[in-house]
Amino acid sequence: MAKKYSYYLKLTVVREYQEGKLGIRPLAKKHGIRSKSVVERWIKVYERFGAEGLKSKNKTYTVQFRLDVLKCTSNLKKLPLRINRFIIESVYLKGSISLGARHPNKYPLT
Repeated sequence: MAKKYSYYLKLTVVREYQEGKLGIRPLAKKHGIRSKSVVERWIKVYERFGAEGLKSKNKTYTVQFRLDVLKCTSNLKKLPLRINRFIIESVYLKGSISLGARHPNKYPLT
């Protein structure tokens, strides 16, 4: 699971980087950040969105939204069965097969 870092730490690291005294890797080591790529991402986010971009986005979903997601997921599980049924019905309706009878060329009675 990803480690969560505070807004204050993110902002401190980015500002220290901008001062130019330390590079990305030494900053990560100094502040106990596991990967330099995390610091790189904070820098990019800060350059694009400012300090607000470093704040956590606590996403909360409504109960109804969660139920809708579960419903969609269960419908996706049924999709392969529905596709197969559609294929069989469309082939039958086109007259390519007839239920209960053999196709004359496919299964000869020799």
